[in-house]
Amino acid sequence: MASEPPKVFISYNRADRDWAEWIAGTIERAGYEPIIQAWHFRPGENFVLRMQEAAAQTDFTIAVLSENYLNSEYTQPEWAAAFVQDPTGKRRRLIPVRVAERILTGMLSAIICIDLFGIGEQDAERALLDGLKPSGMPAQPSPFPGKRAELSISTAPFPPSLARLHGVPELPPHYLPREADIVELKRKLLAGDGNVGITGQSSAVGVQGMGGIGKTVLATALAHDPEVRQAFPEGIFWLTVGQKPNLLFLQSQLLRQLTGAQPVFVTTQEGKDALREKLAGRRALVMLDDAWAFDDADALSVNAPPARLLLTTRNQEVLVGLGAEEHRLGVLPLEGAVRVLARWTGVANSDQLPAQARQVAKECGFLPLALAMIGAMVRRSNHPPATAWQDALDCLQASNLEEIKRAFPGYPYADLLRAIEVSVEALDDRDRERYLDLAVFPADQSIPETALRVFWKLDARRTRNCMARFAERSLATIAAEAHPAGHNSALNLHDLQRDLIHKRRKKKLAGLHLRLVEAWDALPKLPDHYTWTWIAHHLVQAGRKDDLRQLLLNFDYLQAKLAATDANALIADYEYFTDVEELCLVQSAIRLSAHVLARDQRQLAGQLTGRLLGVGRAHIKALLKQAADRKPWAWLRPLKPSLTEPGGPLIRTLESHTEPVTAVAVTADGSASSRAWRTIRCGCGTWRVAKRRSF
Repeated sequence: MASEPPKVFISYNRADRDWAEWIAGTIERAGYEPIIQAWHFRPGENFVLRMQEAAAQTDFTIAVLSENYLNSEYTQPEWAAAFVQDPTGKRRRLIPVRVAERILTGMLSAIICIDLFGIGEQDAERALLDGLKPSGMPAQPSPFPGKRAELSISTAPFPPSLARLHGVPELPPHYLPREADIVELKRKLLAGDGNVGITGQSSAVGVQGMGGIGKTVLATALAHDPEVRQAFPEGIFWLTVGQKPNLLFLQSQLLRQLTGAQPVFVTTQEGKDALREKLAGRRALVMLDDAWAFDDADALSVNAPPARLLLTTRNQEVLVGLGAEEHRLGVLPLEGAVRVLARWTGVANSDQLPAQARQVAKECGFLPLALAMIGAMVRRSNHPPATAWQDALDCLQASNLEEIKRAFPGYPYADLLRAIEVSVEALDDRDRERYLDLAVFPADQSIPETALRVFWKLDARRTRNCMARFAERSLATIAAEAHPAGHNSALNLHDLQRDLIHKRRKKKLAGLHLRLVEAWDALPKLPDHYTWTWIAHHLVQAGRKDDLRQLLLNFDYLQAKLAATDANALIADYEYFTDVEELCLVQSAIRLSAHVLARDQRQLAGQLTGRLLGVGRAHIKALLKQAADRKPWAWLRPLKPSLTEPGGPLIRTLESHTEPVTAVAVTADGSASSRAWRTIRCGCGTWRVAKRRSF
């Protein structure tokens, strides 16, 4: 009777999922039975119980070691469970597999590893399977060493030979490559180690052009290009910046993608420093889409070669400020515009289009976004092609350009707005209202399907169908939104499309916010990460600021929001009440506690109690009583104000480096204030920020 195959639990950080799946597939083909979270842990199951079962029922654990894995708090219990069962290593219950060069410290440093980094796939497969065998003795006699074969060294890392894409959109339907632009951008991006710009040391390349001209699509195509993905094997990271970005959130998002950790920053400079450290030495590409201002782009521009930066912008000053090499994108030529129309209308040969198509291209200003919307409208028309083209041309020419210019004074994209207006009016009545109502959502934010489902009062299938209709008309794009809380499809609008619907719905916005908030009120709990992040914004815009004030003094809300987001998101809610002292005290207490809450959100009650117990205000006393009465887990309850209180000299504790302290630096922040901020680096890699003249 054949024995059962050895069961192997594969422990990994989500940033290394490609490695984990390759290892699982390799050992499965060799007769092992892998257990891996990506394959075997399904929605609805208890994650902790499944992890415990996997660790207990398998014969040994493979720990996929990388910087992401070693820096993550969540992977430590997984390898530690195997180590405790076999601390001497005699039974080989824990087998570390290094997929990146990293010197190990602590208990792991004593365990012999399998190294897969820097070698080709065949060599990696052989090293992995040989390392899992109980003996390293070869099955065949070793060859005579007198006549050595030349070593074959692979220079291509495996896996991934292609970079993983983080947040990069999919290419739109009917995409028409702009080959000359792609070739030129690749030349600028891939040349040397960064000496490609206007300044000799620039590591940035910028795509500059007017709105709707195709900058985002061009950058998307570049990110998907195999040669670019091979050049940046450690990841391509996409961030949409926009006009009013939440820079701390974007920095945290990028660092989370890089390391798998959940960082908390107070200042953008702190975030920039952390990103520079994590990107140093990594062949990674950061792509910033739709950057409007230099300061915003600079907060995310981390010059850490060989990492590179590519950004899209309408503002040339952004590129000048960053010293980025410019790639200017112009409108399409007439023939190129007609080919776009042919793609969107399903015509294989653009020569088969009627004469009106060229006139439509001209009316669209040869802008790709306008051409896509009008082409989609023609394709969906129920009339014969000749009639549909004439109708589209008539609609464009009948659209009141002067009225648009009056509604958007000084706006440089009147032709594009006219095309958007025509496309919106071509929707049926219900879809048109749903589309215009999207003005309630903040600019430059993905709108998740769960939020649309609540707002439109549709079930999941009808919501996705409506999203698809907008995408088919090029009035939006659909992206798969990934977040630690789960996966969700999301709707994205071009900012020019949003400008138009915001103008059309300007007088109804307060009512739309109220409608959305009331829909959330009717739910047993808030449905998604978007809702938790933006609930304060929508409450204020709906005229329910008093309700928000009550929530910010409600411990249940604070604990739930902290669990769904992070300390920065919670701190940001209090910015609506900078003139309310008791709320400022709570905000300051959370800020002082942020470095603790980043590690363990369950410490909120103890942190607030230890910092606010000496405050005699009634609302704060009620908040602390709630914290004491509603704790679902055991905790140490301070009986005295034992932690630093808000309003004192300590502003924030920032945990960063773990190396020994070799120097102390005191710096002013450069402000004109007579009481400059001071920053001191002190014991165990902890930074303390104080507000004193002397120390």
